[in-house]
Amino acid sequence: MKVKIPKKTRSGLLVYGVVLNHNLHWDDALQGQCNHRTKEIEIDPHSPFIDETFIHEKLEQINESYTMGMEHETIGRLAFALAEFLRHDLDIEFDWSDIPNHHI
Repeated sequence: MKVKIPKKTRSGLLVYGVVLNHNLHWDDALQGQCNHRTKEIEIDPHSPFIDETFIHEKLEQINESYTMGMEHETIGRLAFALAEFLRHDLDIEFDWSDIPNHHI
């Protein structure tokens, strides 16, 4: 089953836009980032782990919104585990077609 990635994602009172940033890896050596200042989740569409990266950055947003205090490494491991569960057990595939490109 395909699930569309939303253009905006909410966690508590925080609403972040979701954009594809084709230069994120080249400029910052990142596959994704949850920018709390600009309220954007940026994902490099060239990442070999694009779905896992999105889940990771969404968890960063949740971590910030609910002041959970999760360590970055914990969020990374949890993101991969959730992605595997969604993909393999629930047969969910992410659809990125509605997400805008953000060329900086």
